[in-house]
Amino acid sequence: MKYKLVAIQIFLHLVFIDVYAQFGGGIGKGDAKITTGSLPLGNYFIGTTSNFALPSNWSTGNFPSNENAEIRTGVTQPILTVNQTIAEGTTINIMSGASLTIAPTGVLTVNGALNNNGTLNLQSNATGSASIGNSSGTITGNAIVQRFVPAMASPGPTNSYGRRWRFISSPVQNATLQDLRQEMFVTGSGTGAVVGTINSNGFDATHNNSPTVFRYNETATGSSSNGWVSLNHIDSTLVPGIGYRMFVRGDRSDTSRLSHNSTTPQNAVTLDFRGVPNQGNINIPLTFTNSSSIGDGWNMVGNPYPSAIDWNLIHDPGRAASGSGFTGDDYANINHSIYVYNPVTNQYNSYNALSNTGTGGLSSGIIASGQAFFVKATAANPSLTMRESHKASTTTGMFKNINNTSCYIQLIRDSFNRDEMCIKYLNGSTVNVDMYDTRLFPASVNVSAWGSDSVDLTISCRPTTTVNDTIRLNISVPGSGNYTLRFKNSSNLAIQDHVTLIDNFTTTATNLITQTDYTFTVNSTVPQSFGRGRFYIVVSNNNPVPVELVELKATVENRKRVRINWQSASEINFSHYEVEKSTDGVEFTALDKLDGRGRGTTTMHYIAWDNNPAPLNYYRLKMVDKDATYKYSHTVVVKMSEVFNTSTQAVVFPNPSTGQFTLRIDVPGSYTLTDITGKEIENGRCESEQTFSHIRTGVYMLKVTTDTGKVEQVKVVVTR
Repeated sequence: MKYKLVAIQIFLHLVFIDVYAQFGGGIGKGDAKITTGSLPLGNYFIGTTSNFALPSNWSTGNFPSNENAEIRTGVTQPILTVNQTIAEGTTINIMSGASLTIAPTGVLTVNGALNNNGTLNLQSNATGSASIGNSSGTITGNAIVQRFVPAMASPGPTNSYGRRWRFISSPVQNATLQDLRQEMFVTGSGTGAVVGTINSNGFDATHNNSPTVFRYNETATGSSSNGWVSLNHIDSTLVPGIGYRMFVRGDRSDTSRLSHNSTTPQNAVTLDFRGVPNQGNINIPLTFTNSSSIGDGWNMVGNPYPSAIDWNLIHDPGRAASGSGFTGDDYANINHSIYVYNPVTNQYNSYNALSNTGTGGLSSGIIASGQAFFVKATAANPSLTMRESHKASTTTGMFKNINNTSCYIQLIRDSFNRDEMCIKYLNGSTVNVDMYDTRLFPASVNVSAWGSDSVDLTISCRPTTTVNDTIRLNISVPGSGNYTLRFKNSSNLAIQDHVTLIDNFTTTATNLITQTDYTFTVNSTVPQSFGRGRFYIVVSNNNPVPVELVELKATVENRKRVRINWQSASEINFSHYEVEKSTDGVEFTALDKLDGRGRGTTTMHYIAWDNNPAPLNYYRLKMVDKDATYKYSHTVVVKMSEVFNTSTQAVVFPNPSTGQFTLRIDVPGSYTLTDITGKEIENGRCESEQTFSHIRTGVYMLKVTTDTGKVEQVKVVVTR
């Protein structure tokens, strides 16, 4: 049985990952080109290899076709800060001892030929990264393609000191770990553990020679850690199209970064990938192992180009009409979604190209140069081909117009551990998982939506025909503590009028139109405080109904029944109210019906009764116009601390408790308290109330036998 996905989750609990936006961006602004005119040459010289004589200045445009030029040996390095194009039929030779440098703001497009006998240098810094755009020509000779890694703050676990794992890929051919070792420490297996020396496999030595760089093996079985495979020698090649995770300590300026439990923070470092820039069509290695496990199909791949790429440009030309996987000119049997890890939040940002929806700022599907990411194969023989035309460019419409109709939900533990999911209403989607959705990629802290299929979704697209919707949430957390649910754009839901968060554990209802943050407490020993059953969102339609509701309340009356009362400020052409009740906040049934009595703006008061309340009760109003148009009110909650009807005789409070709780019964009787193994803790007789003290942490069963012969059992949870 496979445990690959579990391995990823366990790994994320322990380390700090990836590059994403923190790894440097870098997409040029426009598509300017080199030709005669007004680009200042400054202090460098470009001579020609033919009779064509370049003037002292260039302007935007192309080199004239079929004319060659060379950047000669010994000249000062030119740094091109605007976009440049080498036209078809034109050859530029960078001679030995010379160089051509593209600044982080620049894009070089090669439709002719660029012969790199010297140095082509694509710079990267905190503002962006130089790139090679969609090119039909050829580039020969090695280049240096830079990737800037910023210094990181130190949120999250103690002693992290900003050090993170990053997900990388090589934008050049035949780059090795030795190339990266010139800028940063690279550690791995081998003999020799003296810090500051080199071990037997060429890595920087540490006290235990823990690996720095891993790839992910989708076919691995057995142990949960088998999916991650370390590279075993400093000369190991970074294969284009494959993703790697790499631990970043900072640059090589301080060997204390290699020490056990080092407290030296990670500083900024610029990595140099050295090799011939990848060009043309590149087939990405993918596998699919069918073991009927949710871990099947996960492949960590990489952007192979010295340019950002657009997942939409890969997906759109061959978009499939249906199916969980899609097949087109450039792909087969892979899911629509990508997963990019963000080291700031310790979570995966995701993007679905079919619904044009993303989380964590990944809203446009742009994948940075040097960036690795996960895709999920869905069937045998998966394939993915990347092409020059997939490169992101401001002149190709890479940024799609995405309507901001999504609601985003964040689950926040602290400044480092947080997750975000997205809800969007979209034609053709369903409540359960379909091609418009993105499955959850588990990490340390997760919030997701789920339907009757129990599939957790980080992007949940829902049908726009829904009049009223109940969205079930799943809260997955590493342990006890305080957490916050943060809601963004709740008022933008397509069918919204009332958007209410229901907390089943505390029996509260929160209006998400007026409140954006909801803070709650999780107790890891109390399953009801987290997981699938605690939270729901109720979305009511926005159909106009000529009634203005002022107030809706529900209160316990005479210790036995619930009084539901409300007040309307106006009723025009109004028909009636239907009082609905639920015991779980999801499924509602009719409780009562009251005709509207208002005339115009006359204030009216209404009362309905629930004579048989359950321990937990949810109430709402369905307000119906004379033409059958209707909408729902917000939901109110009543928890019966005491239920004095024939169905329940014993009440324990508080429950959960911290070691002291009280049993209250209507009819006198005897009781027995046992622990979860059945061991008896206490027994005795109770006339009306009995208080239990100094009970240890655990789960107990309290059995009550009344003098009338009725037997009831209550589960009691004790926490500290």
